[in-house]
Amino acid sequence: MKTATRYSTHSIINHWITLILVTIMLTLGLVGNHAPTDAAENYIMPWHFSFGFLTAVFVFWRAGVRIFEGFAKAPSHQQFWERVLSRVVHIALLLTLLGLVISGPMYLFTEGEGIPVFQLFTIPSPFSGELETLHETAETVHKTLAVPVLSTLLVLHVLGAIRHFARLGHGKE
Repeated sequence: MKTATRYSTHSIINHWITLILVTIMLTLGLVGNHAPTDAAENYIMPWHFSFGFLTAVFVFWRAGVRIFEGFAKAPSHQQFWERVLSRVVHIALLLTLLGLVISGPMYLFTEGEGIPVFQLFTIPSPFSGELETLHETAETVHKTLAVPVLSTLLVLHVLGAIRHFARLGHGKE
């Protein structure tokens, strides 16, 4: 496991692609959840599911990279509380994203539905029918992780990045 002071190029690329996909996912999920009609919801949500499949690919890649590369070493200027908060937020973000890309499909699969992927193919449910109790749990977990948890972690992450770059400038330790 490496302990570099900067993330690798592929980790940086993955970070920004994941950010774009998560932004699309949150937007589609919120708009679909508050759609004024069933027709609007039925149009929006398959896009949410499709981008969810794509997001899962990048989130699992991201998790694998963190397992093998570890997290970048904290800059030497950071105080102890900053290092701890930064690490906690990074780990919580990764676990939250993993929770979302697992609970999202479970939300569909436990209703006996597959995951439509950009109208190209459908990933079938591994379950033969509906599992109502598990479905309600998956729904609660997915919606809780998506809005209050992920939103809070993203705000903390952005504030930390602003503090970091304002203090040091881009590209410096």
